[in-house]
Amino acid sequence: MSAAVAEEVDVDRGKLMFDRLSQKQAEWQCGDRRTPPPTLPLLALTVLAATRMHRDTENAANNFYVRLVQVLAPDADNRARQRIRTALREDGAFTQVVTMWRTLHDWLTSTDGEFGISTIVDHPDLTRIGFPLSQAVLRRTDRAELTRFFAALDLKSRGMPAPGSLLSQLRLWMARPRGFSEAFCETVHDPVRAKFLEPTIVRLAQHWDGRIVTNEGLRRLEIRLVLDLRGQTARWAITAADGVDTDVLQGEIDDQRYEVAISRDPYATLCVVDTVIPASPQALRKGVRLQGKQSSAYFPPSPVVVLAEDPDAGGWLSCHSVVPYEQHLIAACDELASHIERVLLHAADPGWRSVRQAPARQLLPGWRIFTAVTFSDAGRLDQVLSGTPVLRSTSVRPDVVARPQLVKGLPLARHLGRNFYLDGGEPDLLLPSGELARKVTAALDGVSQQPPFSGSGFPIPLRRIGPLRTGEHNIQVDGERLVFHILDAEPSSSPARWGGIGWDEQGELTDDRTVYQVCGAEVTGPEAPEPLLARRGQDQTWLLHHNGACQQVPEPAAASAVSRVLDAPSYYFELIPSNTAAWLAQRRGDHWRIQKVRPHEPVFTRLDPESRALWHQFARYELSGEPLWDEYRQEWERHRGR
Repeated sequence: MSAAVAEEVDVDRGKLMFDRLSQKQAEWQCGDRRTPPPTLPLLALTVLAATRMHRDTENAANNFYVRLVQVLAPDADNRARQRIRTALREDGAFTQVVTMWRTLHDWLTSTDGEFGISTIVDHPDLTRIGFPLSQAVLRRTDRAELTRFFAALDLKSRGMPAPGSLLSQLRLWMARPRGFSEAFCETVHDPVRAKFLEPTIVRLAQHWDGRIVTNEGLRRLEIRLVLDLRGQTARWAITAADGVDTDVLQGEIDDQRYEVAISRDPYATLCVVDTVIPASPQALRKGVRLQGKQSSAYFPPSPVVVLAEDPDAGGWLSCHSVVPYEQHLIAACDELASHIERVLLHAADPGWRSVRQAPARQLLPGWRIFTAVTFSDAGRLDQVLSGTPVLRSTSVRPDVVARPQLVKGLPLARHLGRNFYLDGGEPDLLLPSGELARKVTAALDGVSQQPPFSGSGFPIPLRRIGPLRTGEHNIQVDGERLVFHILDAEPSSSPARWGGIGWDEQGELTDDRTVYQVCGAEVTGPEAPEPLLARRGQDQTWLLHHNGACQQVPEPAAASAVSRVLDAPSYYFELIPSNTAAWLAQRRGDHWRIQKVRPHEPVFTRLDPESRALWHQFARYELSGEPLWDEYRQEWERHRGR
């Protein structure tokens, strides 16, 4: 690059050293400007000089010209270098480069993003060298990681945060390792160099298209660990993302080459995969990466993994962090297992236990698994983790929140807008939090909270403040205003002909008294059996009868009347089970989801071959809190032993 620039820049001409390039730029501006300006190599060289300045131990701003001379004239002696530096800094030669930077910005802006979004901005203090410095602190990989930060801020739904707060929110979010470069991390926490960074981040946030991408520009997917304690299996799952309907991912896992075809399931958060990929302790430690033409999926190296029950996964699915008040499963490598056990002893709710892994069939060899783990005391958890530095940045701590948000509660009227809640089901307030708990000032409807709340990653239930009146409420916190509405639990009056109208098969309202209308569904009479909701998009659906017989249920097409009324496809379909049906079983991939229909005692009779094959699979599944299911499994064992 230096050689190419040397053909256009004559350092011996002093303050006129860039005249030749300036003339070429003027000619380019008079043309059609369909190609980038001819000054790009020189501007790239100034960025290279800026990156080398950042690695200098002094970090003084005037070091930039020293580094620029080194890349412009690498073979010059000390006297020549001093002369070139004087021409650049004091004689005004670099002002021509400033003009080139502004021209590049104008051209990028005029092309409507065809060649990328310009992050070139005037710095209020460093009006010359601020241009290359601003480009040196943000690498391509850092831009990709910033898309995850923008998604965490929910920019597409909530818009930009309060002016001047974006950088402080980024510092909070970076309390955990996020994959940013070391130079970027240093810049974010340096009060001087951060001045170059903030305008660039603001501009990137304003032009973010809502996609989370990798540094190659691919859609970013997440690889998650799935543990099935009943079936004693460990495998990988891949999250779905808008814009990726199908793809083929490739990569090495445990020195074995995998090629996995993925497709989008519109009714689930996980992709459908054509290959079951087993998970191993080695892969957990090393991490996993699979890449396709449209997307790239990644699981970071993790000595500790937190999991939560997930219906789409059919087992325990790894998550970013513990969620307060919810039950988790935690897997830890042997080196950290004692630290995890200490945290559970002092900070977790009673009831957790260590899962026994049979020596002959260990689920994760070299790891310990803890189940029924719940954290509901923020103070205890923070205190224990503060004394355990090795776990401070792991997923055992609730995830860092960079922006105040409303969570949980009983939301209503989603079709009217965001943040409508049922009276008595007010939302919780989740405050910005860092690696350590911080005090956050907040005011509800103009009344300040005293003492200030603690931002610890634990939600603050607003319903404990007292019954809130119906209507609009607002919270001022960290320079932002959150608005939510409380709706009456019951309507003030019943609509006309309440209970006598409903939708007919053509999607029209009717008051026909010869049929009964219940919740919009037409039934044959007051004694009609209650319909059962089965999930759409499954590979198989079966009704299991008390005599052991298995009856397959086809999935019906979505009713056109329902589509016209709701303007969206239903995730479920209704079926009317016979009186002998006891269980509903649905399979997606290799995993079954089983739910109780009626509390019939099992009395197995002669079974057809298909039912026997199915019960051979069902018997491997345990249902917590369903002792009746254990009776069915025992009945199957007695039946097969006859």
